[in-house]
Amino acid sequence: IGGEHFTLTQIGGEHITLIQIGAEHFTLTQIGGEHFTLIQIGGEHFILIHIGGEHFVLTQIGVEHFALTQIGGEHFILTQI
Repeated sequence: IGGEHFTLTQIGGEHITLIQIGAEHFTLTQIGGEHFTLIQIGGEHFILIHIGGEHFVLTQIGVEHFALTQIGGEHFILTQI
C-alpha cells in the first residue's frame, strides 16, 4: 500500500476514500459522513470496522487490488489508483 490513496466506488454511486495513516492504520471515510476504521492484521489482511457496529473484511488480491466484502452478502471491489 505504502502511502498511496485508494478510492472505493459503490455500485450505488457512493464513493469511499481509503487514506493511509502510518504503516498499519488507515481511515476509510465515506463521502456521506460515515467513518470507518481499518486495522491491519498481518501483512495482507485487514479488518474494517464500521463505527456503527457493521463489520467489513478487506482482503488483498495480489499487490494493488483489494476486495471489500461486507459481512452481510454485499460485495465491493477496491482498486488502487
